[in-house]
Amino acid sequence: ALVLGGAQVELSSELQEAFRVAGLSHALAASGFHLSVLLGATLALTRRGGMALRVGAGVGAMAVFLALAGGQPSVVRAVLMGATALLIRERGSRAQPLGVLLSTLVVMLLLNPAWARSIGFQLSAAATAGLVLSSQPLEQWLLQRCPQHWMRVLAPALSVPVAALLWTLPLQILHFGSVPLYSLVSNLIAAPLLAPLTLAAMTLALLILMLPTAIAAVVMPVLVWPVQQLALLLIALVGWMSGWPHAQLLAGHPQPWVVLLVVLALFPWALPSLQRWR
Repeated sequence: ALVLGGAQVELSSELQEAFRVAGLSHALAASGFHLSVLLGATLALTRRGGMALRVGAGVGAMAVFLALAGGQPSVVRAVLMGATALLIRERGSRAQPLGVLLSTLVVMLLLNPAWARSIGFQLSAAATAGLVLSSQPLEQWLLQRCPQHWMRVLAPALSVPVAALLWTLPLQILHFGSVPLYSLVSNLIAAPLLAPLTLAAMTLALLILMLPTAIAAVVMPVLVWPVQQLALLLIALVGWMSGWPHAQLLAGHPQPWVVLLVVLALFPWALPSLQRWR
């Protein structure tokens, strides 16, 4: 599930519900988080090579990810944005994240208009818009209010989940009728596990496809064991956090116009340029 997304893998309903209540559903949804981990590791390994090597390795990694995870809207969005940003970066130019996001969404909807009704597409687009538009201003706001050294370390870790939560909150209310109250805390606790666990799971998936059966039968149990322990630790953490008192706020399924009012109310907080409207 960490490689392909929860939609492609049969997981127990209890486990999926625990991840949702804890505010960690994104860990089981193949998306930009998974691709950023994979692409970041690939570029780090090839940083001493030439541009052709970096681009080739990056495109190859994204192609493997797309082949493994399938053409889910969130995966297609992540791959298109990753490829665009990689090409712009390697040419020495600076990417405009909002422009890359909007052009990617337009291309996707032109190719398949039905994706507009997909919950995965909506959540992926909203979360990415939050990261593009709100995470850095939120980080700067935190640093201005708390200039202490410890906040310089904590501010990036706080601003990313807060931005994603703000922008996906209306969709969570509309589609699920509930909001995880401890999402920020659970993301801070689980973050140190998610990146290495996701990268290790991707590596294992690639090895099991490439290694001959006889070698895999000997090597894989040894390689799987430490990853399995990390996965069990993550599951234990999720089970613990989902059991916290009042872990989710049950909002019911309101009318769309009520959700629209929520969106309008959140915009001045999500975009610092609209502060005077708060």
